Amino acid sequence: MHKNFESLYFQGITGLPEYEYEREETRQVYVDLNNNIEVNKLELELEHAKQKFQEMTDNYQKEIEVKKIAEEKLLGEETELSNIKNELVSLKKQLEIEREEKKRAQK
Repeated sequence: MHKNFESLYFQGITGLPEYEYEREETRQVYVDLNNNIEVNKLELELEHAKQKFQEMTDNYQKEIEVKKIAEEKLLGEETELSNIKNELVSLKKQLEIEREEKKRAQK
């Protein structure tokens, strides 16, 4: 009879018979476990996404550096070609002057 009294007392406090409370408690444990598993999956997905983002960022940074180096090289070549062009223009003018002087000297 003592056990019955405790069971009735428990039912009075919780509104549930003891076995239903235990069933509900067990169900809640499973729900919590499933939620934890879901959270862990989401955390893993987030970590994977962060890693992918970091890899992509690193790759883009490397590409940017390679392109900057290529651009600097091209700018150097452009400057060199511009200097050569200026030198050729100067030589052309000098040759034209010399040719004009020879024509005048022959007359």
